[in-house]
Amino acid sequence: MYRTGVMLGSYVSGKSGGHINPAVTLASCVYRGHPWRKFPIYALAQTLGGIVAAAIVYGNYRVAIDEFEGGVGVRTVSGPNATADLFATYPAAAFISRTSMFFDEFLASSILQFIIFALSDEFNNFGAGPLKPLGLFFLVHGIGAGFGWQTGYAINLARDFGPRLVTYMAGYGPEVFSAGGYYFWVCTFARRRLPLVQHSGLTPEM
Repeated sequence: MYRTGVMLGSYVSGKSGGHINPAVTLASCVYRGHPWRKFPIYALAQTLGGIVAAAIVYGNYRVAIDEFEGGVGVRTVSGPNATADLFATYPAAAFISRTSMFFDEFLASSILQFIIFALSDEFNNFGAGPLKPLGLFFLVHGIGAGFGWQTGYAINLARDFGPRLVTYMAGYGPEVFSAGGYYFWVCTFARRRLPLVQHSGLTPEM
């Protein structure tokens, strides 16, 4: 569903560039001349989008969550009946080290930004052009298939942090921010310098 959301989000937000990801907007500001004054507006809008979407999903499935969790208002982040991972990303197993989590997210997020730059590069003979949203669909699908098991590929801070806020307010508690050692947001920003070393299709605008 996430890859479908990315594709549809890109289709309906073409006027703004279809970033739908604060880290993509940040990289665009640093390397592609996107106006810095727009960054906080974009980041806030993207995060609010994640919050609203998660709230809608939670409201729609609240009764089913009650049933699965074992009681009205029972909300857990870990355990056999935990449902927090319906909204945000958490490690798949306790044996996964934080180092593995970091590199898993670093690689997945670097690939994401690298390919986004390639798809958007007007000088790239194989750029996606009007098919960029479809390209993003397959990109996110590939990242999820290749890097999704260990950490859930938390490659979009707005899509991950926004729903965490919703689950916190819905009664899941502060564990939504501590489970997994906070890996979920660090690499989404830390990896943004690597793709420009890899991809030189456009000279970064200073």
